[in-house]
Amino acid sequence: MRSPCVHELFEAQVSKTPDALAVIDDEVDGETSYAELNLRANRLAHQLRALGVGPESCVGVCLHRGTDMLVVLLAVLKAGGAYVPLDPDYPADRLAYMVADSGAPVVITSRKLEGSVGDYSGVLVYVEDECAGREDNPRPGAHPDNPAYVMYTSGSTGRPKGVVVAHRGVVNRIVWGQEYFGLSSGERLLQKTPYSFDVSVPELFWPLSYGATVVMARPGGHRDPAYLARVINERNISNVHFVPSMLRAFLATPFGALPTLRRLMCTGEALPGDLVAAVYERIGCDVYNLYGPTEATIEVTAAHCLPGESVTIGLPIANTRAHVLDEDFQPVEEGQLCLAGVQLARGYHRRPGLTADLFVPDPHATEPGARLYQTGDLVRRLPDGSIDYLGRLDQQVKIRGNRVELGEIEAALADHPAVAAAAVTCQAGKAGDQRLIAYLVPAEDGADPLRIDSMREWLSRRLPEYMIPTVCVTIGEVPMSVSGKIDRKSLPDPGTARPELDQSYLAPRTSTERALSEIWQDVLEVSPVGVRDAFLDLGGQSLAATAVCARIRQALGAEVSIDAMLTAATVERLGEIVDSAATPVSSIPLAGHRDTGIPLSSAQQQLWLLDRLAPGSADHNLYESYRLRGDLDPDALRLALAGTMARHHVLRTTFPERDGLPYQLVGRDSPVPFEVRDLEGSAAGERAALVMIEEESLRPFSLADGPLVRMLLLRLGAADHILLVVMHHIVADDWSLDVFWRDLCACYRAEIMGNQPELAPLPIQYADYACWQRERSVDSGLDYWRAHLDGVPLELELPLDHPRGAQGASAEAVVELTLPAETMRTVAVTSKASGATPFMTMLAAYVATISLSTGRDDFVIGTFAGNRTRIETENLVGLFVNTLALRMRCAGDPSFAELLGRVRSAALGAYRHPDTPFDRLVTVMRPPRDLSRNPIVQVGFQSLGARTSRVALPGIVCSPVRAGQSGTTLDLLTIVRDDTVEVHYRRDLFTQATADTFAGDFAAVLAAGAGQPEIRLSGLR
Repeated sequence: MRSPCVHELFEAQVSKTPDALAVIDDEVDGETSYAELNLRANRLAHQLRALGVGPESCVGVCLHRGTDMLVVLLAVLKAGGAYVPLDPDYPADRLAYMVADSGAPVVITSRKLEGSVGDYSGVLVYVEDECAGREDNPRPGAHPDNPAYVMYTSGSTGRPKGVVVAHRGVVNRIVWGQEYFGLSSGERLLQKTPYSFDVSVPELFWPLSYGATVVMARPGGHRDPAYLARVINERNISNVHFVPSMLRAFLATPFGALPTLRRLMCTGEALPGDLVAAVYERIGCDVYNLYGPTEATIEVTAAHCLPGESVTIGLPIANTRAHVLDEDFQPVEEGQLCLAGVQLARGYHRRPGLTADLFVPDPHATEPGARLYQTGDLVRRLPDGSIDYLGRLDQQVKIRGNRVELGEIEAALADHPAVAAAAVTCQAGKAGDQRLIAYLVPAEDGADPLRIDSMREWLSRRLPEYMIPTVCVTIGEVPMSVSGKIDRKSLPDPGTARPELDQSYLAPRTSTERALSEIWQDVLEVSPVGVRDAFLDLGGQSLAATAVCARIRQALGAEVSIDAMLTAATVERLGEIVDSAATPVSSIPLAGHRDTGIPLSSAQQQLWLLDRLAPGSADHNLYESYRLRGDLDPDALRLALAGTMARHHVLRTTFPERDGLPYQLVGRDSPVPFEVRDLEGSAAGERAALVMIEEESLRPFSLADGPLVRMLLLRLGAADHILLVVMHHIVADDWSLDVFWRDLCACYRAEIMGNQPELAPLPIQYADYACWQRERSVDSGLDYWRAHLDGVPLELELPLDHPRGAQGASAEAVVELTLPAETMRTVAVTSKASGATPFMTMLAAYVATISLSTGRDDFVIGTFAGNRTRIETENLVGLFVNTLALRMRCAGDPSFAELLGRVRSAALGAYRHPDTPFDRLVTVMRPPRDLSRNPIVQVGFQSLGARTSRVALPGIVCSPVRAGQSGTTLDLLTIVRDDTVEVHYRRDLFTQATADTFAGDFAAVLAAGAGQPEIRLSGLR
């Protein structure tokens, strides 16, 4: 039985699922079933057969992306021919050359694009003229070894060359892809790659071979990250391809969760490891790195990429061999990558000499006639057999995923009458792209510098947009090596000076123009930028435009599309768009009077409910105490507390009920809860003070009656005091304590000096924030967290010393341990090498410790975000802290380095959604109702600064005494403060001995993992 052709895979699927959705055209919002798509393609295929199209025939296709384009490609294949993509965005001269070189007797296009292929003498077929005809599948015409397409790539001789690719190789790639990825019939794949680039082939024909749906992005949509994010979300895309440079621009664009996206495949350029990590952080889908030149049918190696691991191009796909060879075609560890197998192209169209040069007999094959393609890529073979891409052996470069021969650009430049010689180099730009730099020697001595605008106009008639240099440098001569080749390393640095342009420099005149000019200067690396300088003339292109739009959004609050950016062309015109589109960044409004009272914030609501479940509990008391030595003025301290409470309304707030629902009530004349106790002369004064600190920290508050803060000053001597402050967590968090002490000290200094405290007015109060938070949509954040936690068990049971009771909150106890200096040093080294923070490295060790103690490889660890994402909240006392539920995966016995990569991804993903209220997450996740444990998160980890005095009073020496929280809802919370580990545990569940053992285990795992990142999880036992 012979191998099928590409279109025959589609026809077989049509017979299985004729009514299934085959295509969604996003441009026109049209849907087409498998049966309808097949009938349309069949009618055109029969028409093409009547025009003489058959095996070995080339048919030019010049259309924009859409359902019509897909119909035409299928029709050409069904007729037995090979399609030749003629991208309408290419210059007419280039398209005319491709049509002539291919010898295509028929070109299919649209009347809107009439004239795009120049003065064509063959048969033109217009898609608008679709007519009735035979609708049955044409009898098989093509053989698997006949060409399916002829795709033109950049040529070093100055002309593009056509690569002839047969059905057999395409089918092998499609079948392998299905076996490797397992696309299901209900999935949707986004078709966004221009069909002149071979990645479009699996985008189009892989889903159609297995009952899935192709979603056709609108023409030009592949250059607009915001559009792509929207269509991925709205069309429920599960699979998408990205060129790495475009992926970087995509990830820099704000978008919400993309819960349906399962696989992101990268190809066309080297894939940096930071992008892999960013995808896992931002999206949470699998990432694959695929490699393959056009001459080897799309992709021939593949690697599944994980954050924190080195990125390779992986292993060969089915029926493909990848050799690493030296100049004599002998195997070496590092050398040229040479490919063999069924996916090799037939060669270059009408270029037998070039075909023979690059497609050579395979000396390592056993079958007769086997060939070897020399890729020109420098690689090395790794011990596990995978291949690491190192670079090129020649001057070929990749621009936005497109292969570019610098010689073709140099030849086009040298044809200009004002140019005597030209050289072109490639240089990395700030926007994450590659920039082409042209060095030109004028044809006449003493001639004016050659301008980039005139060169662009010349080249735009000959080369695709991505092959046009963005910078033009005039030089006296092109440096040459001793072998007679261009010595590109000796070419001068292009610098950042503004190029010579037709128009003179005009400085920015308005604040918007100044801001835009600075953005352009930074992204384009050109200075100065005049308001009438054209974006393209300054080296701009689509990726740079993406970066500019992102910065406009951030700096000016305006949403500007890529198309609008490129259409505006100048700072002057763009400024007009920005001024009309800009909306001020939303601020938190003042709540004003509300008849129903001020609602509680989400975090406050959660604590209020816990208080209702355990009335009279002190579990949520926060306390700090300091020894104060010096001349202290208690009256000034009382007035300072009064001033601080007047400044922060939340410290005067109580939480009464109305109809069973709580609300915030700010007291106007709240008493100042300040008490002085004199212990001077007491034999046990210091011990008595510690007892009082414990008693006061455990004395409960009444949320309905207040006050919810109290201060106790214990007098040990004339110049020796202990100051204790206790607050209910419902009005403060750890950040708030910093703010509280700072403002209290400022008020104390002002009282001592007899003036007003030097404190800026607060723009809002906590009640304003609570109202704003309650009315704000958090749907996108919830989507992220729901996807992040999908399928993970929401209960983590640690080995307990005592049976779990009916209630979750409990008094806590703490054990401490000091980490060795060597451990802290290795943590710093490993963190830096892994692109992680010390917190992430310590969290990875904590995750490993939990996994080893429970035997679980998929669980949730909680950590905490300050959640002050608005500048108005930075100087407020209040409860802002939010719990982040991090899913931790330890399956597969990962190395510590691999585990750190996973932890880093989870943490960074969480940091992008820090303000989704935890209680809202609990509501949507619906964990089993169990009052004996905290929902979703039972174990936490936090890294805080060392306990130092937050108190700075004039003439007073301050030192910490005791601080903490009286109780806890978590079973276990570990806090690392510099080199000190604090294990906070529930007394009703664990003994001190167990807590000590756990602290020691964590310290040992941290030392081993940070010291030997390659060690496996199983080796940390």
